[in-house]
This record gives sequence, structure tokens and C-alpha cells, in this order.
Amino acid sequence: MVADFGIALAVSMAGRERLTETGLSLGTPAYMSPEQASAEPKVDGRSDQYSLACVLYEMLAGEPPYTGPTAQAIIAKRLTEPIPHLTTVRQVPTAVEAAVTNALGKAPADRFATVGAFIAALTASASRVKRTRWRSPAVLTALVAVTLAAAWGLTHGLGTPRRAAALDREPGSVAVLPFVNMSGDAANEYFSDGMTEELISTLSRVEGLKVAARTSAFAFKGKNTDVRDIGRQLGVATVLEGSVRQTGSRLRVAARLVSASDGDQLWSEEYDRELRDVFAVQGDIARAITAALRLRLSGADSAAISRRPTTNVRAYNLYLLGRHHWNRFNPEGAQKSVEYFRQAIAEDSAFAPAYVGLANAYGLFAEGHGGGDVPSRQFFPLAKRAAARALELDPSNAEAWSVLGFLHFEYDFDWDEAGKEFARAVQLGRNVAIVRGQYAVYLAMLGRFDESMAEKRVAQSLDPLTPVFFGDQGYTLISAGRYDDALPECRKALELDPGFGPGHRCLGRAHMLAGRYEEALAEYRRAIEQMPDDPRAQSGIAQTYARAGNRPAARRILDSLVTVSRTRYVSPVPIAYIYASLGDRDRTLEWLERAVGERAGWVVDIYKAPEMDFLRSDPRFVRLLRRMGLGA
Repeated sequence: MVADFGIALAVSMAGRERLTETGLSLGTPAYMSPEQASAEPKVDGRSDQYSLACVLYEMLAGEPPYTGPTAQAIIAKRLTEPIPHLTTVRQVPTAVEAAVTNALGKAPADRFATVGAFIAALTASASRVKRTRWRSPAVLTALVAVTLAAAWGLTHGLGTPRRAAALDREPGSVAVLPFVNMSGDAANEYFSDGMTEELISTLSRVEGLKVAARTSAFAFKGKNTDVRDIGRQLGVATVLEGSVRQTGSRLRVAARLVSASDGDQLWSEEYDRELRDVFAVQGDIARAITAALRLRLSGADSAAISRRPTTNVRAYNLYLLGRHHWNRFNPEGAQKSVEYFRQAIAEDSAFAPAYVGLANAYGLFAEGHGGGDVPSRQFFPLAKRAAARALELDPSNAEAWSVLGFLHFEYDFDWDEAGKEFARAVQLGRNVAIVRGQYAVYLAMLGRFDESMAEKRVAQSLDPLTPVFFGDQGYTLISAGRYDDALPECRKALELDPGFGPGHRCLGRAHMLAGRYEEALAEYRRAIEQMPDDPRAQSGIAQTYARAGNRPAARRILDSLVTVSRTRYVSPVPIAYIYASLGDRDRTLEWLERAVGERAGWVVDIYKAPEMDFLRSDPRFVRLLRRMGLGA
């Protein structure tokens, strides 16, 4: 019964003075959650969600999900029997059953993160039922009734408004969780994910609003994590959740902003628009968020939120597909992303985000993440042209400025110009993690380690679940000669993603330079297990052998890489590092000259690399650094 909604909140709000004695459950047996039935000491809003789902189940099926002659019999069934299928008792749409089944999960962690997420799923299901004119009006009536009951609960116990106090405790900050794809077709996942990304990008332009970055927010995709845990892990005061359904040319979006401290609803809205109005929907949501967080939009912020980069629906869809594949961060994804970004540009040659996407995709190839045997130097100019074109179309695009700055120091060795571009990027994208992270790399390459680490900490705060920023911090500490301090950063990267090969490579390098050769070999071997064709990990093993005195083993790996380089492209940089570990000045400089000449990825790292210290006084090395615009 509806009176059961809010029992969990009443218990949790009572704090230490519980409303029941130990071992005594509270509630109507047919609607009690398993944790209430078991008299668990801690219950929360997900218990109310369970009760709500029981009511909806009864409205649809004619009886509660679990019945019996006594309360004990009902509780026993609830704790031991699987969730009964609605479709076996009545013809119920799949989307409706899926939402109800999720909310009836045995454990709180198996349910929606909040009642609001359940409501959003039900609302989207109700919309679909209405559009398809489903033949059972009773079901639609039930959905509407439960949604109204839930709304009543949110203002009468399930979410007592305390927004002012919650927001006064923390600055304006939000995490945009991946919107749920309600189309029923997994092939449309790219669209709901893409819209989430675009909302993150739009909100990141608002001055004074901290927005959790894409990678960290997407770490919770498909997980029923409690909103309070999300807020704590991402360091945000609020969470935006919702669902997306694309049907032909129509778009339906349900969105809800909740407090991360207690799950209270701060704002909610539904949008039923034409697909071509997708940017208007994103702008409306962004304005609503800033209003709910009591932030004042400047004229520039308002203009940025209102900007519509394309009116071509097909171009937008192709762009989202490109982003989807780029985010896979592997050779196949890089190749597919280039294809989709090119197609998007062919549809709309003035679509600036598609050029930014293309620049980033070419950047993956230039850094060696795109697979194939093509030298880096062939991709740098392509990436540079795409980034420049993006800025011609949209001079306020922070990511484009950042990409251009990265290319100017990595390919052109133009450090002054790169510095100006990064300054502009940070000014426009103060809350964009990738912008702060790339600027940190630029600073580290110049040996400005303290500034670099400060920038990297900002990137980590904006995107705390991304392993790259912790791995990069580890490499910066290594370049600064702080090998032991690098270890926790590298380990944190692997804690976030055990399959993050560069994290093992980072640990291997730190151990090697600190003289812990067995530990170094173990980490480099783990890196190779995850990245079998990575010449840098192979080079690391060879360097470790050389430093440990096993020169024959180092030579074998070196000869193998040199032999392979005669038939397909291998970056000269890892080969040069092996010669350096063997103390061979001439060969080291020969391969470094080759690397500089062909603009091999990350050759600029030699400026502060400890492995190159034995060359610091060599005039040839000094000249080589000057060719890259770097002092000795």
C-alpha cells in the first residue's frame, strides 16, 4: 500500500533512535523489501523503491509479486524465490517489466540507484505505451498512478526538501550519469551515451560549475550505485540522471537532478521534441541545472549553452558514432572514428565538433594508438588541419585549442605558440579535464614539474576515475627523479583499471630507475601481457636487463626490434632508449636523430628523461635539443 512508501526514510531519518526493536520488522508484508523483512539495521530509499514496485506489480498483475497465507510465508517466498515474471500473468510491455523487475531486486544494490531513476524509467515506459496505443488502458492508468504516488512520496518523506542546506555545504558541482537507452535496441546505445557526453560538454562551459568528466561518470554505467556513493567518489554535490528514447524523428528525454548527500530531488523535467531540436533540449537542461544550483549565467555562458553546431540530424548521428568508437581507445575504434567523423563533415562541412573529433582521432594514430605501420609524422598534419578548421568555425572550443597546443609542441616544436594555445584552452575550458591534463603534459615536457603536478591534480579532481591522469602523474614524478613517489600514482591507475597496460609500464620504469630490477621486469612483463605489440614495454625489459648486467638478453631484444623496423614501422624512440641503457652514445644519438627527423611520438620526452642524463654534456645532444626548441 502507498502508506508503506517512506517507511525506510522514516527509519533512516530517526537515526540512532530506531522505530523498531532489534529483530522486529516494520511494514505490510506484501510490500516489504527483503531488508525490511530481515530487520536489517540499515535501510534506505531503495527499500521504498521496492515497495513502490510491489504496488505497481499488483496493479498490473492483480496481486502482489509474493503472496501467502501468513506474513511468514510471504517473507519466506520473498527471500528465497525468484522474481515472478509479469508477462506470464498478463501481456505487459518488455520495458515496463524490465523497470519493475529491476526495482524488485533482492539486494538494494541490484535496484535503481534512486527512486527518481525508477520514476524516469516508468515515465519513459508510459510514453512508449501511449504512443503505441497499447490495447490495455489499465496498464497505462497503473503507470500514471504509480508515478503520481512516487511524486507524492518524494515530497512527503521519500525526499524531504533540504536542498539549501545540501548545496550550502558544497560548491556547485554535478555528475551527469549515462542516460539510459530506452529504445529497446542496444544499437542505439551510442545515441544515449553521446547525448550524455554532449551534456557534460555543455555544462563544462558554465563558469563556476564543476562537472565530473566523461570517463568518471561512465564508470557507473549499468551499475545501481547509491547516489551518495557516486557523490563521494566523484566529489560532486549533485547528480543528473535520466533516459533517452529515439523513435524515428522523435526524441523523448526524461532528466532529474538529485542531491548527492541524500538523494533529494532538486529538479526534474521531460522533453518530447523533434530530433533536430536535440541541442535545444541540451541547452534547456543546462539552464535548469544552473538555476537549481543557484548559479548565475554570464552572457558568454548563455551564448555557449545556446549554440547549435549543426542542424543536420544525420551529421549529428554520425558524429555521435564517431565519439562512441573514439572512446574505445583502441586501433579498431580509432579507425572507425575517423570514418564516422569524415562522414559527419561530408554531411555538414561547418560542423565544428566533428573536426575536433577528427583531430583527436588522428592524434591517436600520431601517438601510436591507432595500430598499423604508418609513421606518426603522417598523422600530425592531418590532426593539425582538423583542429585549425574547428577553431575557424568555433573560436570558443576549448578542446580544439588544447589539441592544437599539443600538436604544436609535439610536432612543430613550437613551445611558445603551444603555450599561448594552452592558455586560451584553459581560459575557455577551466573545468574540462582533458584540457587541464594536456596542459600538464606540456608543462612536464618543459621540466616545470611542480606546475605540471598541480594541473594534473586539477584534472584528477575533475575526472577522478580515469587512470590516464594518475599514470601521467607517475611519469611526471619519474622525470623529476622521484621514483618512489611515482609508485602510488601508477598503482592508483591500475586500481582504477587493472587492464591499464601503461600503468604497469609506469611501475616498471620507476622500479628500474630505482635499481629494483626484479620488480621492474615483473611489471614490464605484465604490460606486455596486456599490450603484446607495445615496443615501449619490450624496450623496458631490454633496458632493465642491460642495467642489471645481462647485456646479451638486452641485445637480443634490441636486435629483434631493429630487424622488425626494416620491414614495418617501429618508433625509433624505444630503440634509442635501449642503446642508452647499454651506454652506446653514438647509436643512441643516431636513433634519436632519426626520431626527431620523423617527429616520432613522445620524442620530446628525452629533454628531461633520466635515461638520457649521460648525454647532457655531449654537444650533439645539446644541438638535438635545440632543434626541438629546447635548452640543454
